[in-house]
Amino acid sequence: MDIEFAMQVVDKNNKDIGTAGKIFMDTWTGKPRKYLVTRNIPHAPDEIFMVPPEQVGEVAAGKVKLNVTVEELGEPST
Repeated sequence: MDIEFAMQVVDKNNKDIGTAGKIFMDTWTGKPRKYLVTRNIPHAPDEIFMVPPEQVGEVAAGKVKLNVTVEELGEPST
């Protein structure tokens, strides 16, 4: 199963990170290079994480589970 827009994204401990947004494709190979994951925070700017395909653990039933924790993703962009 492929990652699709608006899929729920969780870390390896099932902690909710956000939703999948834009998928950046490699124009040469046609494979994904990075995924943009957005975390909506009420009354604050959204946090944006760039996730490379190597950090995707599994994709099933409309949910993406990463093989890293949210802390290991690094600082989000705002």
